[in-house]
Amino acid sequence: RDVDDELSGLAGRGFALSPGLILKLNENIGITASHKTLSHRFLHELLAEQLNSIYRTTVFRTRGGRWKVNGFTGGIYLSFPVKRIRDFNLHFQADAGFLNAVMPRIEITGPGVGGMITVTQHEARSRAFAFSAGLGFDYKIGKNVALLFNLNYLRTQPKFTNILTTVSSVGFLGYDDYTQLIESLNLQLGLAFVIPGQSGKEKSP
Repeated sequence: RDVDDELSGLAGRGFALSPGLILKLNENIGITASHKTLSHRFLHELLAEQLNSIYRTTVFRTRGGRWKVNGFTGGIYLSFPVKRIRDFNLHFQADAGFLNAVMPRIEITGPGVGGMITVTQHEARSRAFAFSAGLGFDYKIGKNVALLFNLNYLRTQPKFTNILTTVSSVGFLGYDDYTQLIESLNLQLGLAFVIPGQSGKEKSP
């Protein structure tokens, strides 16, 4: 979120969704698959503030879309019951996969020759390897239902190529390539629905 950092994507707060399946191989170990969706707004106001502070005699207006990441991941799930608290488990999850990333559309409007012009960096898409890890707990609130709380970290670094930039007065301006490190730390609350295995133990929350 640092305007002076050329590696900053100026991403603000957003939301994360991560529905998934866990197949427990035994009481403590399982494998997991999930679909992750992250969406964060681009803080175009910070870009406008920087431009207006540099060019004090002019006023720039900016608009921006959203940073988005989504796709499937798979990995390992570890669960450890807390003996002193009935139906309460601590868990750890680590997974990886190739996720789709969307770089937001960015518009800057300011004075130009003959009047106001708008420079637009168009939306770009890429696909890159991603790693995710999380800690949390689950607590049974019913026979086959548990409450989940997770703290998850995700990291990916997509490379966007041939990002189109246009100017309202002349049209095509050029193409650029850009690599963006994306890191996200999310608090997630949800429900797990347990399907008992043949032995009566949990098979997949």
